[in-house]
Amino acid sequence: NTIYYVKNLIPGSYTLTELPKDANGTFWYDLTITDLTPYVDAFQTKYSPDKSKVYELDTEKNLATYSYKLSYKATGTVVDYKQDGSGWTVDASSWNNNKEQWNGKYLYVTAAGFSSVTYTDGVDGSIFADQVYAKVKNGTATPAFNGDLTREGYVFTGWDPEVAATVNGDATYTAKWGEDKNGNGFPDDLEDKFIVTYTDGVSGEAFEDQVYSDLLSGLDTPAFNGTPARKGYVFMGWNPAVTDKVSESVIYTAQWELDENSNGIPDKEEEHYSVTYTDGVNGEAFADQVYSDLLEGLNTPEFNGTPERKGYVFAGWEPEVAKTVSGNATYTAKWSKIESTDEDDVPKTGDTTASSMATMLTSLACMGLAVMLLLARSKAQKNR
Repeated sequence: NTIYYVKNLIPGSYTLTELPKDANGTFWYDLTITDLTPYVDAFQTKYSPDKSKVYELDTEKNLATYSYKLSYKATGTVVDYKQDGSGWTVDASSWNNNKEQWNGKYLYVTAAGFSSVTYTDGVDGSIFADQVYAKVKNGTATPAFNGDLTREGYVFTGWDPEVAATVNGDATYTAKWGEDKNGNGFPDDLEDKFIVTYTDGVSGEAFEDQVYSDLLSGLDTPAFNGTPARKGYVFMGWNPAVTDKVSESVIYTAQWELDENSNGIPDKEEEHYSVTYTDGVNGEAFADQVYSDLLEGLNTPEFNGTPERKGYVFAGWEPEVAKTVSGNATYTAKWSKIESTDEDDVPKTGDTTASSMATMLTSLACMGLAVMLLLARSKAQKNR
């Protein structure tokens, strides 16, 4: 059955015209049903109380309004027209008249269609089990997903396809997920990406740049791979200081301090020493040679030149010169005296300077002797 004869009025919503009195003394008014839901419910109760079928208005067959012209007559000797209608009855002739007027007196209903609605996580149920609404009346609002849409490392971005406002057939809605490595609630592919670069600050002399790209804000800053090393220097850190988390694109430049002795300590933080070479005779042979600002472990600087001293032979240093610097040091020259011989005192052949000097001295001696003899002879003659 899909037709319901509306004869017995059901409590509901109606509109009524005024209650006039015609020339024959009969009262009548027009009644219009404004809410047909109670009549559909009555049909449902009568024909499918278990709701194995659900009925609804057949909007294509039903008229916009259901109206009746009802006549009333008094029962017994009622004189007072009561507002609640007691004491009055509908004139049977009015029903007959309405029954003959088919348009608007029958309620047309149709069995409502049903569909299923399914929500699935798209990852084999690892986030939530399928949520199935097996029997949803077509044309009604699509039931919402009931549960938590949380997935570690991801953010829920909607359903595929988009959930329809009303049910119009079987539908399966699959959850869409966007990767969210930094856990900030935004899909990674919609976020800004940053770059972290490590550079040696000396045009690749120490190491090639290490570049990490496509980094998300909030993730751990990738560490430098390896140990920064540079010959003759010690690594002192990065400028600016490396942050724990990525927040922007940044270049970290290695900082270096000179380390000539390669002991892992910056030279400026170490004690410096001096090495002195002295002749031991107050500069008679040579002036002191001083080497300052020397670092421990470096080679001891050599004496510049050859130590020489007249009448002596260089015999080494006291103490013996160390191979490397270990502290302040003074090295004093040692000398061996050259011993003279008689032959050494005799002028050598060809030594014109010595020969000339001897001849001159001999001549002077002879001249002195001659003068003395002349003076003596002169004095003797005077005494005579």
